[in-house]
Amino acid sequence: GANKNPDILIGGFTVLICLVMAPFLVPLLCLFRKSKTIISIFGGVCLAFIILAATPIGFPYKEREAPQRFFVAHTIRTFHNADPAMTVRYSDAGYYIVPVDRHPHSVDYIFENMNTTSIDKPVNCETEIMCGYPIYSSRWLGWREQSFWIDGPAPKTGGWPTLRIMRKDRISNTNLIISLEVAGPDHMSIFIKPMNDTKLIDWSLDRTPIQEHFEEPYFIYLSYALDPAPFRFHMEFEHNSPDWSGSTLDIAVIGHKIHDDISNTDEFRELVAEFPAWSTVSAWTSSYDSWRI
Repeated sequence: GANKNPDILIGGFTVLICLVMAPFLVPLLCLFRKSKTIISIFGGVCLAFIILAATPIGFPYKEREAPQRFFVAHTIRTFHNADPAMTVRYSDAGYYIVPVDRHPHSVDYIFENMNTTSIDKPVNCETEIMCGYPIYSSRWLGWREQSFWIDGPAPKTGGWPTLRIMRKDRISNTNLIISLEVAGPDHMSIFIKPMNDTKLIDWSLDRTPIQEHFEEPYFIYLSYALDPAPFRFHMEFEHNSPDWSGSTLDIAVIGHKIHDDISNTDEFRELVAEFPAWSTVSAWTSSYDSWRI
């Protein structure tokens, strides 16, 4: 990812190999009459490569052999209130750019005249689950610090995820079961974060994240091929007091239309076309919807 530098790892292995081989090679240099000349040649070669690495010749990316990878998600975001009607609190749209490789700012010139927000200036990260970003998979979680959001026009509407509360069952003064139904495109990410001193103690899915105390928010990834049936599941929450006032959980449902090129707008196609030839872009449309229940 863009948050890791493979050059440091390769350099570390090189130093280790040199240290292992040095006890055998140094005595051989002493056998030559002009050992200083040989050492100077090695030093000159090393200096030459350092100079080349600092010039455009040392640019790490090439169009065919080693392109720089980017994910671009044209996204509409909707944040709902915690009232029973689930009214919309805030909504906007834009592009979420995720650099996958090193040098994440190599294409900053494309966005000079756009309203760009990076993780350095958090966009509701303290209050919105996953900073309000359309995270595709758990691998993206470590890339948030290098990713950034650009305000833009909304993508085409239709077919985005919906959330329905099936029922709420209070089985005791401190335990509550919430049943939900999620419907949407064939790739969806769901993040669940308990609120107000509430704990998730059970659900109808694999219990490993709960038993092993995975870091919140809990993550569910949904994908299907032929069966677009809504996904139903339930969760049991525990509260340290009988007072259940306020929200129990914050849930974000993120939909991805990764196959439908026809869903891409002309503005989105133009943005992707501006990326340089030595980069490769995986682009699709997404939605981010959050609710507090």
